[in-house]
Amino acid sequence: MLEVRDQRRFRGMAPAESVRGTRSSGWMTGTALRLPLIFGTATIAAGVLDSFLPLAKGIPTNLSSAALLVQAITATLSRWQAGKRGDRYGHARLLVPALAVAALGMAAMTALGSPVMIFTGMVLFGAGFGATENATFALLIEQLPEAKASALWNFGYDAGYGAGPAVFGLICIRTGYPAAFGLTGALILAAVPGALRERTAGASVTTS
Repeated sequence: MLEVRDQRRFRGMAPAESVRGTRSSGWMTGTALRLPLIFGTATIAAGVLDSFLPLAKGIPTNLSSAALLVQAITATLSRWQAGKRGDRYGHARLLVPALAVAALGMAAMTALGSPVMIFTGMVLFGAGFGATENATFALLIEQLPEAKASALWNFGYDAGYGAGPAVFGLICIRTGYPAAFGLTGALILAAVPGALRERTAGASVTTS
């Protein structure tokens, strides 16, 4: 009886081990490159908002502070909900909607003369940013060793926050703040093809 049970346990574990081997061959390399870049586009926008929204002309200091607070709270709630939905439906499925919502939030920031649009944009961006933040980290943890996953994710975070404001400052001198915010949203959308590829790769691994 013990021998039969051991054989059943072995047979039950074999497919999982086989799937891990499939994931680590080829797809891991793509994941290691794609996910930090996808997350980096969102952190670029977050760094831009943190650095330049208080400097935008015509926006009172208390308004920009309140808007940034709303964005931070929304991102926190979005991370929590993205974790729950990602565990149920798959984290890769959340990437494209999250990027689209974040880009829409940046598009709303082109109407800097309207406090309603500013707060709408910050809520949308916070929701998309939080979901992207959670999904990219969860996918990296699933597919890579923990130390490597954490290092890559933090690299995307820090590089985006550092490079984004530096480049944005050079652009907004020529275009103005509204157009520069819009261009930052377009940069987020540039990561959508990579997110689609990540979703396809994840689906093929699940079905294999």
